[in-house]
Parts: sequence; C-alpha cells; structure tokens
Amino acid sequence: MWTGPTRPTDYRNAAVMIANQERRRRRRVASDEAHAWARNLSLGNPYAKAILQAVAYYVDENGAAYPGVATISCDTDISEETVVKRLRWLESIGAIALFKCWCDENGRRNHEGRGKPTSSEIRFLFDADVDAIEAAAREAIEPKALRGAALAAHQVNIASTRHGRELDDDGQPPASPLPAPCQPPPGTVSHIEGNLEPEEEIPPNPPSGGGSASVDQELEADITEFARTYPSPITNLPRLRNVLTAMTSVERRKVLTAVKGYADHIAECERRKKPRTVKDADRWVAAGMWQGYVLSGEKAEIEGQRVRVPIESEDARAWANLCRVGKAPEPLGMGGFYNLRRALTAQERAFAELPLASEWKFLVTNEELAAVTAWSEFIAGALSGVNRSVMACERGIGSERKRGILVPWKWPPRKDGKLYTHGPPTAPEMSEEDIREFSKNT
Repeated sequence: MWTGPTRPTDYRNAAVMIANQERRRRRRVASDEAHAWARNLSLGNPYAKAILQAVAYYVDENGAAYPGVATISCDTDISEETVVKRLRWLESIGAIALFKCWCDENGRRNHEGRGKPTSSEIRFLFDADVDAIEAAAREAIEPKALRGAALAAHQVNIASTRHGRELDDDGQPPASPLPAPCQPPPGTVSHIEGNLEPEEEIPPNPPSGGGSASVDQELEADITEFARTYPSPITNLPRLRNVLTAMTSVERRKVLTAVKGYADHIAECERRKKPRTVKDADRWVAAGMWQGYVLSGEKAEIEGQRVRVPIESEDARAWANLCRVGKAPEPLGMGGFYNLRRALTAQERAFAELPLASEWKFLVTNEELAAVTAWSEFIAGALSGVNRSVMACERGIGSERKRGILVPWKWPPRKDGKLYTHGPPTAPEMSEEDIREFSKNT
C-alpha cells in the first residue's frame, strides 16, 4: 500500500525533510573532520580538550559552531564557569576564535548587534600550525615563578631544612669539585673501548612551532596595516592574529576599512577634549564593534585620497571639462584651489584640451551602441555617484528626431591618455536597462 505523500503539503514537507537531511549530512562530514582534528591535539588540559571535542560535534560546513555554554556544560558535565574559562584558554593558544553574535526579531543570527545577544560563534582554526598550538598550550600550563611573599616563604623553608650543611639557592647540596669514580679527570680524553675519540657534539634543538607552516602573505599584510592604523598599540598580537585568521579576506577588508573610521572617531573625541578609552584591538574585532565604523571608514578612505589643485592648473581644467562632458556639477573653488576627491589618471588628464563645441560628436544610441556604452562606462567610473543617463540628449525634428549623447570624441581616451584612431579592440556591452534608459523618447 502506498504510504508516500498524497497532498501538496505532504510533498512540500517531504522536500523540506530531504533538504534537512542533506544539510545534516554536510554538517556531519565537517563535524567528523573537526572532531578528528581536535582529538589529535595534545593540549595537556583534559577539560579544555573535552570541551573542544564536544564543540566539534556542532561544527558546520564553514568550520563554525554555535553551541551555548549551557549546552556544552550539559554535554561534558563540566560547570558553565569552567566551560567559559577553558574556551577563553583555547582562544588564547590559537585553537579557536570567538565572535559575539546577536539574534534579530526574525530569528536570524548576525554580528552587527541587531536584536538580543545569543551564543557566540566558535570558529575552529584548522589552518593554524598544530605545533604552535601545542607549544602555546605547554607554555600556558607551566607553573609560574614564585614572587613576593610566596618566594620569601619558600626561601625560609629552604633555610630551615639545611641542618647545618651548605645548600645552593635551589636547596640542593653543592656539586663536589672531585670527579666521580667512573668520570675521567677534567682536561683528559675519555677512553671508549681502547679508541681515543672526542665527545660528540650535540646539535642544538630545532626551533619550536614546526617551521613547516606556510606564511599567508595577505594575512601578514592585513595585520601590519591594522596595527599601523589602530589608534593604540596592540597589546595582544597573538590573539588578534587568531581572530583575523578566522575571518575571510572579505571580512578582513571590511575590518581594515572600519579601523580607519574608528581612528578618526578617537581623534575627533580628543580634539573635542572628550577622550574615549580605546578598546583592546582583539576584543574590538571579535566582539563585532567594528561593524559600526564601516561607513565612517569608507568616508575616511575617500577623504584620505583628496588632493588640492590650483584652479589654473591642467588637472583642474581637465576635471572641469570632464564634469562638463558628464553633465555633472563642477567642483567649487575655495581660495584659488579645487578640492578633488582623488588624483586624476592619465586617461582623465586628456580632457584638459577639448575640441571646439562645434566639433563634438553626436552618437546615436541605436546606431553607435558600442561607443555609447564605452562612454557610459567611463563616465560612471570617473564621476562616481553621477547618473550616466543624464548624458542623453535629443537632436532633430519630427521623424528625424534621434536620441544619443554629445561627446568630444567618438571613443573615450585610452588609459595612457592618448586618443583612439579606430576604436578600442573590444567594446563593452550595455545592459538592457541602460539601453532602455538611453533610447526612451521624451
């Protein structure tokens, strides 16, 4: 008897069930890899390793997991306070990276701070050097040297156990100057089975950290740029490196843009004599605080590219003519200077000298579409924010009325500033929306 779906809703539910099964299957593959990676780490910290393996069961195909502290505590029978401490410890040695998350009104998880705080995102650093992680774990669990009152009490304890015989600073008897019965006197060569051989020199230990991991040049360049732009010195560079390593290149570029806006914000607060405490760089990134400075960072990048040119200069004349061709408002001169948003390219400097207005070319959209497209793309790139459709104009009367653009040459200049004689080798294609915009009748 057929027991499969019989109604449309049944088919829909069956499709959802199959999709969920496929999604779980993909996550399971990533979870197995994460669990194997966590199991092979030698951390010397049983609680931390148990927590790391428990989190590995929740890892998705992107290498990230979202279990709450209560969930991890229930899976491992470890207190929530210990779970939090061990997660921070795993983050400090470079095994994972933690990112704060929020849940908006639609139940979607985000890093922008929309909605209520929820469980943090835990990213496994699979690409990190395993030897470096294990070395950091060994250093983290080594006992710290005694200081202060503990050191004084230890010295008193050593002094009380000497019982009249001299001991060294470590509480041990001093070494005897006489050689042991089986030890040759100093300065002589040892006899080994009748052969005179010098003692073999022991080679030095290899450097820790494996030494086999390839260096990500892009990541190193991003870290250097971040440290140069951040408004205060980096106090925890290893953790910042781990956080940036867990991010994609697109996320890192946004962070580098946001840090410029944050630096301008701190400088503006100091200028107004209302200084703000600069956050730790690693926390500023991991907690998603950079999200609110992306737009201001983009403005700072634009301001950083601005140049001042005299109104009578060639660059100023080229920019004014370029605005004339693109039908954009000309820049305002202040104090005999134009404040351009960036330096002009050789292609744009070619507009310093234009032919007479009577010699300009009228390109009909339907007949010379390739040339119109080339000019449209060029104006859109040179005058960002200007609607290129404003270049469109009409000529003729009645049935001879045609729509096109009026430009000084048939083709835009080349990148080196020279003019085309026969047109570019490959002309761009105009989208259907642009064709309708340029070809519509008034």
